[in-house]
Amino acid sequence: MSTSYLTSLLERLDQADEGLGRELRKEIKRITDSRKCGLVFEHHIPETVELPGRKVRRGVKVRINGDSRTWLVTRVSRAKRSQVAALVCAADPELTCGRPVGDLMVIAEFGDPIYPGLKSLGHIKRGGDKPFHSVIKAENFHALEALLYPYRGRIDCIYIDPPYNSGEESWVYSDRFVDTNDSFADSMWLSFMNRRLLIAKELLSKDGVLAIHINEKEVNNLGVLLKQTFPRARLNMLTVRVAGAGQSRDGLSRVDEQVFIAFLGNALPNPISALVGEKAKKRGIWDSMSGSGMQNQRPQRSPTMVYPIFINKKTGVLMGAGKHLTQRLESGMIPEILNDMSPPPVPEAPKTAAIIWATGKNGELFGWRLKADTLMEQWKRGYIKVVPSRKSEPEPGSEFVIKYLASGTIKKVESGEITTVSTGTDKVPTLQLRYEGDAASVPGTMWATGAHSTTKGGDSLVELFGYKPFSYPKSPYLSYDLLSVLVGGKKDALVLDFFAGSGTTQHALSMLNAADEGRRTSIMVTNNQVDKKTTSALIKRGVHPRTPEFEAEGIFEKTTRTRVELAMTGERDNEPIEGEYLALGGNDPRLIADGFDENVEFFELTYEDPERVRLDMAFRSIAPLLWMHAGAQGNRIDVRSADFTVTERYGILFDPDKWREFTEALEEHPDLRCAYVVTDSDPTFQAVVGSLPPGVEPLRLYESYLTAFEINRWVE
Repeated sequence: MSTSYLTSLLERLDQADEGLGRELRKEIKRITDSRKCGLVFEHHIPETVELPGRKVRRGVKVRINGDSRTWLVTRVSRAKRSQVAALVCAADPELTCGRPVGDLMVIAEFGDPIYPGLKSLGHIKRGGDKPFHSVIKAENFHALEALLYPYRGRIDCIYIDPPYNSGEESWVYSDRFVDTNDSFADSMWLSFMNRRLLIAKELLSKDGVLAIHINEKEVNNLGVLLKQTFPRARLNMLTVRVAGAGQSRDGLSRVDEQVFIAFLGNALPNPISALVGEKAKKRGIWDSMSGSGMQNQRPQRSPTMVYPIFINKKTGVLMGAGKHLTQRLESGMIPEILNDMSPPPVPEAPKTAAIIWATGKNGELFGWRLKADTLMEQWKRGYIKVVPSRKSEPEPGSEFVIKYLASGTIKKVESGEITTVSTGTDKVPTLQLRYEGDAASVPGTMWATGAHSTTKGGDSLVELFGYKPFSYPKSPYLSYDLLSVLVGGKKDALVLDFFAGSGTTQHALSMLNAADEGRRTSIMVTNNQVDKKTTSALIKRGVHPRTPEFEAEGIFEKTTRTRVELAMTGERDNEPIEGEYLALGGNDPRLIADGFDENVEFFELTYEDPERVRLDMAFRSIAPLLWMHAGAQGNRIDVRSADFTVTERYGILFDPDKWREFTEALEEHPDLRCAYVVTDSDPTFQAVVGSLPPGVEPLRLYESYLTAFEINRWVE
């Protein structure tokens, strides 16, 4: 019906009943004012969540193992050394039963207040005074709500790879695996994403950037959803080739995926010189001392270039060079010089040295590219690099690889065309270099390089784990390139990934930090979902959810945390991991065994008991959130003291009567960022605020402080 026709009908109605026409106009205006334009979908009820660790007590909602219905606990009694709960079905009050408490799990439905906390599961400390990356095991909707306290409006980049709803993967919604043939599957997926994107919008800074991976199944719906959620953002779509042969879905063979990128405020893409796959072809800063062309330096042709190099077995320091073949012949150490000969004895070698010769595949001798005296001179200038062998048990004579800078490269270093990142140390004067390569520019919207393929992603996981833990993993080099564009120009960026999966984002961000000496940090959130196939197999074996054996198969425990630990430390089973990364940022390829100089803390989202909240016994659970707000750097205050506690970055006043001593203690910490005051008194809080050092942010915590973190009431 057209607007003009409706108007004419109302005019006719006015002639018959003016009052009725007026009321009808008001109702039409109310409806049209509230009408939503754009993407229309069913807003499904948010997911029910299990609350592990919560005590079964009278009045709580529970679920019986193997039963999806919601039950109310009416009474808890003791019988035969165990507790039994009397239950009534929420959907059918006539239905009652009794169950041992051990068979029940406390749950919360949307609207039920939840009090979140974070429990530390361990950490990695390799990054000195750098801020900590946070890896959180949690249902991501509640984790996002909890993160609003420390990070509202502070996230520089949100980078996620959500479920694609395409049938290849199973994903959990409302506590069940979603069948993509369900007629409501699309609206369920949109409701699922919409709820999370609304909180993501609150977390992003005014100049933040959002990037989301997707494929053809929901790409159109997601595009409209993003336009509705971020109407003022500059929305881009990037196409990435991720497969060679591709996969047939509803027709053509799909080899690509899409990435939506939304730039907010003044955010702009960071120019880069080339993608990783292209940079890998430019890895010519360091050349091998015994590389191609060795046939031109056979012993009879270049005997003075054939000599042993001595490397300290423990430290990898270049100790010197032995006599070349001509000297050995003249001194009688060898009878003659043959074109094809094996390494001779080296009596002059230090006892602590590995003896390295330039040899071919069959062990025959060749000459080095530099004479011995030139080698030692170049070592002192930082132009020689000693790299440990990638083999776990290298043969004698192959424990190390010697690399050098060619004369043309040295000229570029000395002219500044190749940047000197570090001059090394007295014992190891090797220069650390970065070659900027071609002029940087904003990349196009079509990326097609082998480094971005799922095959490369699988290879990367095999290098770390020794096997591929799942199919079609995202390549860390794709994430590296995307993060280079998104936050490459901001070396202290804060990046959030709430579909963390195997932890690729944290790994790639560490690679980016290593390439340009950045201090970017990530917040990673993933549940501990066990895939559908494994779940069925475990249940058939009698292994049920929430048991340690079952939880050990979840993605956080088995993959995410393990991947971060392997990548950061460079070790598997206390042994260095073999292999090297592709060249990043123009640098020389980095050994996997070197790990990364980063700090990481692992957390689990907890659901605190309201009774503990009322009794003021839950400070430890919110301590990590306070630490995060202060920058996730330095020591954390985990225990409530009698008066106050101050660390390098923040302080907490627990006893308001001690506020003068507290503010004096803050003066001793020049890097302090914020001060928390636990008080219900406005005058006391204002007195503390007026006495704080300049630049210190005041934050109030009421005495029933955990109630300030209440979640599960988000409305779309």
